[in-house]
Amino acid sequence: MKMNNENTVLRLGRKPKERKPGRTIRKIIRLTPQEEKDLMAAAANYMSVSDYIRSMVFNSGKAVVNPKEFLEKYDRIVGEINRVGTNINQIANYTNYLKSSGNTDPVVLNQFSSDMGEFNSLLRELAFVFRKMI
Repeated sequence: MKMNNENTVLRLGRKPKERKPGRTIRKIIRLTPQEEKDLMAAAANYMSVSDYIRSMVFNSGKAVVNPKEFLEKYDRIVGEINRVGTNINQIANYTNYLKSSGNTDPVVLNQFSSDMGEFNSLLRELAFVFRKMI
């Protein structure tokens, strides 16, 4: 401590940190043992149960998505789509082979073309939904 000429105490060192108004209000709820288990399981990937509850309450009506679970399922879906794409590529190669050898039925080619259009449409729709979620 240091005194100045007016006999007031001068504090040396770091300025005290300004405190933001924190969460000071507590709410108590009653749960059954099963409800508590369900709550703890749902909040497992959040920093705390309080963060999970705030996310559920203040998320402006949107569904809360568990980020870890979403990414795991997203990766699985992308893998499945890649496998479907590989199968479609094999079918297309075989169809081209049959077409070049003159062994194709025009009805089959039209059906394949129609199915591919529908598949691409569904794939675009799925991509749109994923982009909205992220």
